[in-house]
This record gives sequence, structure tokens and C-alpha cells, in this order.
Amino acid sequence: MNATIILVIILASSLLGFWQERGAANAVEKLLAVVQTKATVLRDGSQKDIPVEGIVPGDVVLLSAGDMIPGDCLVPESKDLFVNEASLTGETFPAEKTIGILPPKAPLSQWTNSLFMGTNVVSGNAQAVVAGTWSETEFGKISDRLKLRPPETEFEHGVRRFGYLLMEVTLVLVVATFAINVYFARPVLDSLLFSLALAVGLTPQLLPAIISINLARGAKSMAIEKVIVKRLASIENFGSMNVLCSDKTGTLTEGAIRIRLLSEGRNP
Repeated sequence: MNATIILVIILASSLLGFWQERGAANAVEKLLAVVQTKATVLRDGSQKDIPVEGIVPGDVVLLSAGDMIPGDCLVPESKDLFVNEASLTGETFPAEKTIGILPPKAPLSQWTNSLFMGTNVVSGNAQAVVAGTWSETEFGKISDRLKLRPPETEFEHGVRRFGYLLMEVTLVLVVATFAINVYFARPVLDSLLFSLALAVGLTPQLLPAIISINLARGAKSMAIEKVIVKRLASIENFGSMNVLCSDKTGTLTEGAIRIRLLSEGRNP
């Protein structure tokens, strides 16, 4: 009976965490479905606006100010072309793109004749030939690396260490209790059952459920503020953060720094 209760609690805790993270993933997919980006390409001698999902290598894309780059491209023709590559390189200043041949093994930041998926045109215009899409792009390669198991957060590390501590304490007490009962000539079977009952009593069955419920409440509170939490464990790390340091402003922010002074009883 006790084992059944413990399994039910663990299962409910796991389902709660899975449901919350699944809901966050579905919300992201719905947001992406609302916004559909199109690109202008030359096909069969005419210009066509097609979704970026339909872009294939070899397409000739017509780009102007404000356009998103639909794939990694080469630039055979351009005029005063400047591209915002902050999302890829972290540099807030637009990068100038020109026609030319690069030296072998040139670093990514010096690929002045190339355009990268996920960046956007700031000024100028160009014709670009798509060389790679999706997983074949530089952003795609980064995305593939992000599919690996994410590093353990400090919160998860603390919970795991606490679990190991409880396991060690429980094991020591169970073995000691069993040994003492046997030493005093108590029935072996009764001593074993009593030790197992002690282990069950010391195990915090509700701990996983309590953790998941609190993290889910935090995720719900942040959702009200229009913040989507994809990993529940990140809630604790975000809440305990005092200072956020970033070497660049373009990658994580809008590329601009704003200072607001807050004082009690006054508006910023």
C-alpha cells in the first residue's frame, strides 16, 4: 500500500512538470504560427513572395531594408548593403556586405560576401544566392548543439545533493536499526520489516510534488506577465539572480541600453 502511494505521488509530480513544460512549448509554437515571414525570390523569370519555409538552395533572393535573411547566402550583387548580425555575432553595429573573394580559413566575422539566416537588412539592397537552409546554416548548426542535454542548473544540483544526503542518512539509520535489533536477539524478519518501515517513513514522498507545484505556480505567475517558461527548474535560478552580466547587448537585448531610476513613491 505504501509503495503504491509513493508511486502515485512520484507519477503525479512527473506529469505536472511535463504538462507545464509541454504547455510552454505549445505556446511558443502558436506564437511562431501567427508570425509568417516571406521572402521575395526570382523564379521562372518573375518575382514571387513565398514563405521562408519554401526557400531552397539555389534560389535568388531579392533583399532590401527591413528584410529577414531566409538562409545562408552569397552576395553576387549589392548596393550599400548593411546587415544587422547582432543575433549571431553580438555586434550591435551593422556589418557592411560587399562582393569579393575571401581568403581561406577566414573567421566568420570576416565573411563580408555572405549573409546568414536569422539576420536582417538594415539598409541598401542586394541579390543573394541561397547556399544553405535550416540545419545547413550557421544558426542551424548552433541549434543542433542546443539539442544536447542542457547543463544542470544550480537548483537541480542542490536538489540532487539533498537527495543523496537523505539517501545516505536513511541507509545508515536502517542498517544501524537492523543491526541493533539483531544484536538484542529480536526476530530477524521483524527487524527487517521494522527497518524497511523506518526507511519509508524517512523518505520525503511529497518532496517532488511540492517542488513541482511551487515551480509551476512560479511559471504561471510569469505567464501572467507574458513570460514563457520552457524549463521549470530555471524559475529558481531566475529568482535568485542578483546581477545579470553580458559582454554584448545585441545578443540578449534590443541592442540599446536604457537606465531608469526607481525611487519609492515616484514614477520612473
